[in-house]
Amino acid sequence: MVIGSAASAGERRIVVFQANTSPAQRVALAKAAGGTVVRELPLINAVVIEHPTQVSIAADKLRVLSEVKRVDLDPKINWLKMADARGADFALPSTAGIMKGIRALKNLPQEAPAPTGQETPWGISRVNAPAAWATTRGKGVKLVVIDTGIDMTHPELVGIIKGGWNAISTAATFNDDNGHGTHCSGTIAAKDDDQGVVGVAPQI
Repeated sequence: MVIGSAASAGERRIVVFQANTSPAQRVALAKAAGGTVVRELPLINAVVIEHPTQVSIAADKLRVLSEVKRVDLDPKINWLKMADARGADFALPSTAGIMKGIRALKNLPQEAPAPTGQETPWGISRVNAPAAWATTRGKGVKLVVIDTGIDMTHPELVGIIKGGWNAISTAATFNDDNGHGTHCSGTIAAKDDDQGVVGVAPQI
């Protein structure tokens, strides 16, 4: 279970257990196999294990246990630690090139054009949402977005957010630290308010 040369210090595995195992059992089994538990993932009955040099051996020991459903790589961690996980080499621009770019910028308009009102995004039109609005605009519907969180101060969403839960860390906040969750929430429920964009169900 080693990808390329990723078997470096601290490589991780996600160990998913059968539903009938307790949190204490999961930790104990992981430790008995030689792994160090660095995070518990109770929503999927899993733990994340790490070992300085032999995580694949610990993973193999766990994989054969009846209590274990599967063992997966932790791709976010392991990709970053791969020897060839790097960007392309780029030459730095010359001073002359930088100055040329600065001079070109001076010729551009210095103020952004004022917004021209509300936009109906391509995706909203593509699913024919405007035609559905004659029947319903989502009023009274409750929904849950499982994503990276939500920006509670976003003008298109403020006032319609009823709560949230952070399933990744123990932090009390579910504020969006990525932007994707807010984007998806806006696609679903951005207000019809003559500014910004409008969502599929603007009266949720």
